[in-house]
Amino acid sequence: MIKPLPYVDQERLYLLRGDAYTNGQLDLANMYPYPVAVEAYKKAGDYFEEFALVYFATDVVRSFTDSPLVATSYVTPEYLSLVNVSMTMGRSFTKDEGFDAHNPVAIISYDTWQQLFNARADVLNETIRFGEIEFSIIGVTAKDFIEPQLMGPGRLTQVWLSWDYNLSPPRYRGWGTFNINQYLVGKIPSGQSAAKIEQSITTYLNSRFVEEIAGRASFEGGSIGFKLVRFSDIILVNSKTAIFLLFAGALVLLLIACANITNLMLARAANQQRGMAIKAVLGAKRSHLFSSVLCEILLLLLPTFFLSLMVAQGAIELLQAYTSHLLPRLNELYITTSSLLFATASALFLAFAFAAIVSRQINCARLNLLLQSSGKSTGIQISGRVRQLLIMMQVMLTTILVSVSLHILQQSISNINQPVRFFTKNLYQVLLNNGTQADSSVSEQKGNLLAIREKLLTHPQIERASIASDFPITSDKIISWFSYLSVDPDFVDQRQALLTLVDEYYLDMLGAEWVRGRRFTPEDLQTEATAIIINQSFARLLQPDGDVMHKRYYWLNSDKRQFPYEIVGIIRDFNLPGRTEIPRMFVPQTSIRFPRLLLQAKPNLIISKRNVNELMASVNSQYKVSELRSMNGAHKELVARDSLSAVVTFVLCLLALSLAAIGIYAVLSYTVQLRQFEMGIRMAIGATPLRILLQIFKDNLKPVILGLLSAAFVLIAMNLLLAQTKFTLPSTSLGWWLPPLLILCLTAATSLLSVWHLISKPANHILRGE
Repeated sequence: MIKPLPYVDQERLYLLRGDAYTNGQLDLANMYPYPVAVEAYKKAGDYFEEFALVYFATDVVRSFTDSPLVATSYVTPEYLSLVNVSMTMGRSFTKDEGFDAHNPVAIISYDTWQQLFNARADVLNETIRFGEIEFSIIGVTAKDFIEPQLMGPGRLTQVWLSWDYNLSPPRYRGWGTFNINQYLVGKIPSGQSAAKIEQSITTYLNSRFVEEIAGRASFEGGSIGFKLVRFSDIILVNSKTAIFLLFAGALVLLLIACANITNLMLARAANQQRGMAIKAVLGAKRSHLFSSVLCEILLLLLPTFFLSLMVAQGAIELLQAYTSHLLPRLNELYITTSSLLFATASALFLAFAFAAIVSRQINCARLNLLLQSSGKSTGIQISGRVRQLLIMMQVMLTTILVSVSLHILQQSISNINQPVRFFTKNLYQVLLNNGTQADSSVSEQKGNLLAIREKLLTHPQIERASIASDFPITSDKIISWFSYLSVDPDFVDQRQALLTLVDEYYLDMLGAEWVRGRRFTPEDLQTEATAIIINQSFARLLQPDGDVMHKRYYWLNSDKRQFPYEIVGIIRDFNLPGRTEIPRMFVPQTSIRFPRLLLQAKPNLIISKRNVNELMASVNSQYKVSELRSMNGAHKELVARDSLSAVVTFVLCLLALSLAAIGIYAVLSYTVQLRQFEMGIRMAIGATPLRILLQIFKDNLKPVILGLLSAAFVLIAMNLLLAQTKFTLPSTSLGWWLPPLLILCLTAATSLLSVWHLISKPANHILRGE
């Protein structure tokens, strides 16, 4: 989070993000017309020192029999220079392969070279085919090249291609069509203000947009706005809170451990006071005793240091293997020379600190007196105030960490266990790549998709099939579209919702729960009827009481906006865990721009990518599966961050409570050791073991209560401070009342353990020191 990105002048690298507005209201976030991106590139020299275009996508490699899906980036040559790409072999793009050059060349990543081409030395003589175009491979990026993850954690480009071959179809490259995942990136001049550049770019591009859409009724009141976002802010977005909390948890654990070690060192020094007394008699000064304690601590720290490095390396590998898609920059996380030096310096600092604390408790004069009095004096004794302070600090820190962890844990478990209001069992989401069919006529594409649906139903493993444009649970690879309904044809008063084009089978296959109305019919799909089904959230957005059945609204689409659509059905919200339910609308049309399939497998059977590809090839060989995943798998991915949070917070709770138990037990054991003759006398005059236990518990309750009150004060202050920032922390009742209860139970248990070896003996044994 703090480490600079590994690029030259990384603080000056920005991405231009655009939004579309109607009458000043946000319509489409992070979307703008294709020609706007081109205009921005042509004009970028006036604003940026270096600049490039990039279009992020996924595509099917058709030169391999298994048609693997790869992450692609379509770029102008300057992009790889901006991110300091280095090569294992070959070269980067040149100006001859730049904008409008239409030169089919490709650069593959090191991992792609290893996995798809088996690290062949002659890979530069190979080609890779996307659609009907063969791209000559001209380079392989270096193994240590770190790509900026501008599309989210874990999204790494496997193949770089020329911008000219990006996946935006020609008919969607007009001024009236809005595209996603296309960006201008650039390096602003040193000393220049990003805000001023942003304002200048917005003024120019918006004027061009307004000029081009002038006279089109559907774009009346339309405008576009742009924002320059620093690379580091994009990469860390939505992750700063998680990283901050993880760091804070680790820091609190360190403080608890330090308090424990301090107490253990003091207790050990107290037990070794006779040996120290002999050294003092022989002439040892405080500095000599300090050196002796320091050497002992260093000997203990040495194996612990190497063990901690092994644990850290293992933890890094686990994080990279299982959470690279959840947390940013994990591919840059490794133990470096600087981290080793920092760890070494920290260990030495702690060793000297512990030795200094112990040596301050040593009284050389009283050590001499210890031998003269036959051991009846004490040269080292931890004062009652220090013991109470140690308990209070451990209780406070543990309560804070456990409370915060429980808040997050309960929220995460709640999200994981939250039931969704649609079927997930036996359902599969299928993203299709239609190759050159994207340039075919609408009627031809519709015919192919309907034929594919019917062909899939002939497979013995497939129960039902549906064509749609979206799924309830989407991934980063799925482009979702929003549209509008309005009571007036001019869309003065419009309401936005997520649009899904569906056939007559889609909602029934999902098991959508109906509130009112009817389902779509085959006739609705054939005639593209002016009918719409919406969810409860959209119904309430259209009208506060949600009673919109059979009411008519104009739908903002390309060809029928002059006809009002009737709301024929309302379904319950999908209730996605950890997500605010969004308004949704469903329209009976065949999705051709981004075709997707929803498949239902027969019980106990699995649908494979190969099966679907073979069936589609018998209809049209251009259609390939881009991605196939089960709905259960999609749900697991949806709650993956919650699952990670639950595991991490549970482990933090266990570690904190374990360390607190050890620390409190050590302090209480030392206290009991000092008071064992007092307890023996009490038992000799009639005190029961239970009374002794309750007395110990009562004596230790004061620092515990002070620790709990201090923790409550810190937690309340922390919540008030966080409320003023962009950091958010869930609050649950369990996180407030359970930590104090656990601490009190822990105190009772450690009190019993610390005194058990005394109260389980007769009083005369205690008095004789047996």
